[in-house]
Amino acid sequence: MSTNLELDALRTRWDQLAQAAAEPSKELERSLAFHEADRSGRPVPRRIERWVKTCSACESFIAQAGRLPTYAADSTSVEYALARWIARQVRDPDLCIYQVERLELIPGFSWATRLDRWRQRLADVEMFYTAFDRLPARSSQLPAERSLALWFARQRQRMARGELPHSQVDALRRSAAPSHPDYGGEDV
Repeated sequence: MSTNLELDALRTRWDQLAQAAAEPSKELERSLAFHEADRSGRPVPRRIERWVKTCSACESFIAQAGRLPTYAADSTSVEYALARWIARQVRDPDLCIYQVERLELIPGFSWATRLDRWRQRLADVEMFYTAFDRLPARSSQLPAERSLALWFARQRQRMARGELPHSQVDALRRSAAPSHPDYGGEDV
């Protein structure tokens, strides 16, 4: 769960904004509605109430499980539903300021999408290859290198099975690593 101090600080700041806003803009009005629902539980539109409850449910899940919810769970489970909700928040262009700030209090929450993380991992493989003139080794004693090697091997397997989107296949083929003899070229 976000720490009580962080959440209290957020709520106090928004209490002050609510008192100071003589004529709030539409954006500020939306943020204040979410703040009110999160702060007091006063009657608010149903969608706002649902959003606040789901945000709290994510924090409760994290406090109990010690991690963010994932898609690995059964698609009918609460965990799966929470993972989908978080993914939708990352892609939602219409979040108000309060929602953005409240999401950032969820432990482990990141605005990076799955594709952003994939691209970063590929960049990590390329940096490793550039630095050491070899691919990361699965047999390495270093956990970070082993993790990178396993990730890269999985991506190559997914590419061979036709499971990667074309953009990721192209990125793998354009990367610095394929020029290494251990890579296996395009016919992985």
